[in-house]
Amino acid sequence: MASMTAQKRFEFCRRWLIALAWAMAAFGLLFAFFNQTAPFDWLFNHRVNRLFFAEGIPQADDKAFQRWVYGVLGAVLAGWAVSMALVAHFGLRSKARWVWQCYAAGVGLWFVVDTAISIAFGMWLNALFNLILLALVAVPLWAIRKNFH
Repeated sequence: MASMTAQKRFEFCRRWLIALAWAMAAFGLLFAFFNQTAPFDWLFNHRVNRLFFAEGIPQADDKAFQRWVYGVLGAVLAGWAVSMALVAHFGLRSKARWVWQCYAAGVGLWFVVDTAISIAFGMWLNALFNLILLALVAVPLWAIRKNFH
């Protein structure tokens, strides 16, 4: 029975990681294509604009650059998240140790670099978001670590 509980926990955590990764991929696509819309202005743009543009108002050229940079950032996020979803779906099922290490290393590198840069530039909201997202990934990943040989 203890083995069944461990297997159920493993499947729950694996499916959680898959769902979270697909949600991140969807967010990345939304960010890539809709980064200058009202929801993103409220959620993200006005915070960035206050830090980097005089009086918090980007000029037309700045807005064009911002659309491009956010488009690329959203595409990278979507691509990374699809990879993470597929690794969680197919790779974690194998229970090979390298798969768990790959997942953990990718998440760890993202968290350290993204959060350090966010803090350095005063983007505390992004650093907080990173911390929440790390917890949403690290808790289930840590819970299944003993399944990998």
